[in-house]
Amino acid sequence: MKQKGMAVGEYTEEFYRVNLRAGYTKDTSEKIARYVNGLRLEILDEISILSPKNIEEAYQSAMKAEEKITRKQNSRRGQGIGRGRGQSYGRGRITSSNEEGNNSKTSGSVDKGDNARGGRPYQRGKGNG
Repeated sequence: MKQKGMAVGEYTEEFYRVNLRAGYTKDTSEKIARYVNGLRLEILDEISILSPKNIEEAYQSAMKAEEKITRKQNSRRGQGIGRGRGQSYGRGRITSSNEEGNNSKTSGSVDKGDNARGGRPYQRGKGNG
């Protein structure tokens, strides 16, 4: 039996169901090895060093390993968030509002009234915008 896309809790429940159907009730070293070897590789790598003595111990270690892996994945996903305004972190260049006014190709009037958004005035006229 393999964990594949299941969470550790789901895998453990299914493992116990299969073992009950097969009539295996005691934790033997073979049963523990089958449980551990059925876990996903990332989790297996984390707990194989510990050599659990029973399935409950293996389960607790697998849960901790799964939480650790999930935290790592979530921290990688969030790396691009919250970088601040006006900074460039990719291709291209983000200009400040002063540079934008000086280098603008627009030839129209600048209206700083109610149409100003985020510190950048709304520009009317011909332009490449």
